[in-house]
Amino acid sequence: MEQSRAAGQGVASPARQGRGRREQVVEEAARLFLERGYHAASMRELARRLGISLGTLYHHVRSKADLLVEIHDSFIDGLLARLEGVASSPLSPQDKLREFLAAQMEAIEESQTRVTAFLRERRSLPPDAAARLQPKRDRVDQILEAILREGMERGEFRPLPVKSARLAILGMANWAVEWFRPQGPQSARQLAEEFADLALGGLLPRQGRGRP
Repeated sequence: MEQSRAAGQGVASPARQGRGRREQVVEEAARLFLERGYHAASMRELARRLGISLGTLYHHVRSKADLLVEIHDSFIDGLLARLEGVASSPLSPQDKLREFLAAQMEAIEESQTRVTAFLRERRSLPPDAAARLQPKRDRVDQILEAILREGMERGEFRPLPVKSARLAILGMANWAVEWFRPQGPQSARQLAEEFADLALGGLLPRQGRGRP
């Protein structure tokens, strides 16, 4: 019994093997979308890259749209869990903003291929697929807007249009996928601190002026 248990410890279960294969499919799809673009990429080429038949590929995923949604979900779920923790924490609005940006940048650092592929190709999704992922995208926006409103209500931030501030901050973070390199001179956390300093430079009250 002990020998058979020990022998089985190194053998992945069929379920684990299936999850591993699906991860390979999602990661390779993200690379393909980056190289070819969503519309030019084909399921046939993806199957060839993975070394599997087209029929086997369709066993794992139904369509390119499903793949792009899964690419999104593979990084957004962990990011949202972290952002929910930031939102419910007793941190000040300034520190919440710093942690929000750190979570954004570390998600890029950990899943850069997938994040970049999604951000570049999200407008290629058909409406029904886009609608499936929109609630999670909206929740990210809601968390950031809540941080900004809290800061304004407490007098820590200047009274600014919340939507404009949110778009500016997310635009700064999301564009980093195009040039940030995890092997570069700055870590994701260091870059997030710089982004936070830039954002807070516009949000904090201007001392010595009649109007904020």
